[in-house]
Amino acid sequence: MGVIMKNEKIELYIRSVIQVLPKKMRKYVKNELQNMIFEMLKKRCGENDPDECDIRVVLAELDEPVKMAEKYSPYPLALISGTYYVGYLITVKIVLISVVFGISLASLIEYFTNNGIVWYMCILYWIGRLIPGLFLSFGIVTLVFAILEKLKYIKQKDN
Repeated sequence: MGVIMKNEKIELYIRSVIQVLPKKMRKYVKNELQNMIFEMLKKRCGENDPDECDIRVVLAELDEPVKMAEKYSPYPLALISGTYYVGYLITVKIVLISVVFGISLASLIEYFTNNGIVWYMCILYWIGRLIPGLFLSFGIVTLVFAILEKLKYIKQKDN
């Protein structure tokens, strides 16, 4: 049964799980997964040596590698998880639309109040203000939600 643990599919599955985990956890999780798979194969095959089909079935019974890694991970694997994700998307849309509206309104006011500006220069100024404004507002919203996610994790850890 010890030869089974050197199976390519098992090693690939374990590698896929541990590659996203912190380095200090990898050895522990690797050993735990090997033992879990070994026990599942032992339960399925008894004293007989498992074949490739048995190994595939056992690996199919386990979660996908990313989901399995999330179970072992001490922190969320996503910057913004499902709890805040819908609110994040709505907030990003509202903020980006507001930035486009605000910069457009300011550019229109500038065009009509400044008699010496040519219309195509006003459009170039508008583009020059819009692009960094959109990037900055997107970044700030993402940063705020990432901090909220981290605070939620810290709060859960304390409880």
